[in-house]
Amino acid sequence: MTIGENAKETRIERGFSPEQVCTGLCSETQYRNYENGHRELDVFIQTRIMERLGHSTKKMYYMLQPPAWECFCQRTEILYDLVKEQYDAAKEKIVLFSKCDAIKEPLHAQYLYRMQAFCEMCTGGENADIAVFLEKALIQTVSGFATKKYGEQCLAVCETDMLLDWFYYKAEHEPEDILEIITYCEKCGYDGIQMSQIYPKAVWYAYEIAKGKCPITKWQLIDILNYQSLFTKAVSHLRKQKMGIICGRCFLHTRSCFGLK
Repeated sequence: MTIGENAKETRIERGFSPEQVCTGLCSETQYRNYENGHRELDVFIQTRIMERLGHSTKKMYYMLQPPAWECFCQRTEILYDLVKEQYDAAKEKIVLFSKCDAIKEPLHAQYLYRMQAFCEMCTGGENADIAVFLEKALIQTVSGFATKKYGEQCLAVCETDMLLDWFYYKAEHEPEDILEIITYCEKCGYDGIQMSQIYPKAVWYAYEIAKGKCPITKWQLIDILNYQSLFTKAVSHLRKQKMGIICGRCFLHTRSCFGLK
């Protein structure tokens, strides 16, 4: 079975149309031909398609050939510097990456803007600047995100993560924005690993926004119970993936948030 045929099988199983899977990546005609084995797609596009369908993409990058491999290495080096908290080095590499020809492609442009947003997050940048970078990133592959039409797409976890960050950092935000993404995550068929990556963060963002809008001491009982339920689900997703340390911290923080001992 080819990768395209695998994508088609999974797409049908999960109940998505070709348009929902390929929006922002390629035309529907190109995608249908890819599924039917009549054409190949750029490896980075194939990778995002497989991410949207919930498949592991670790081995996809072994398919890369120069200059795509060089581009992948540049992207990886930026991320490594961020993980190692070497922000000045990361910013230098981001500047270099922004000058390469690959940046003309939407997925690479998206990566650039997302890494710029990460740098700003990690170095105390202004929320408005972070939101601008995230908006530029989302525009590349997520249609209608500003009008909340993202639910019509099949989104990869990284795209949902960008949505969460954008709603959190933009000037006008409401907890309902995040709660809608939580609902999307519950309905779109993310597996256990994917839910453990995105669900706890979404709950935390919704809670932080709600707390900023109104102190917990003024919350209605129903609101407290709803957020306790969300935190419990978040802990459950972490526990199922054996993320013990993170799960414990989340549990303790949940109790302290609501005045429990």
